[in-house]
Amino acid sequence: MIFTDNDPMRPIIQEIVSDITSVLLDKENEVQLVICCLLARGHLLIEDHPGVGKTTLVQCLAKVLI
Repeated sequence: MIFTDNDPMRPIIQEIVSDITSVLLDKENEVQLVICCLLARGHLLIEDHPGVGKTTLVQCLAKVLI
């Protein structure tokens, strides 16, 4: 996990990552980077081949955070 062990948000972030990676298999690192970008209030551009789950990742993130 890219977040430190003493981070008070770690359990919440782990739950978010777990929820999303239950839908998107083998994408834990990408999910963590998206959450980092979100917490840093940054911009994110997701580029990859068609059909690898970019839209699903964003939809899952939106559902988990609501």
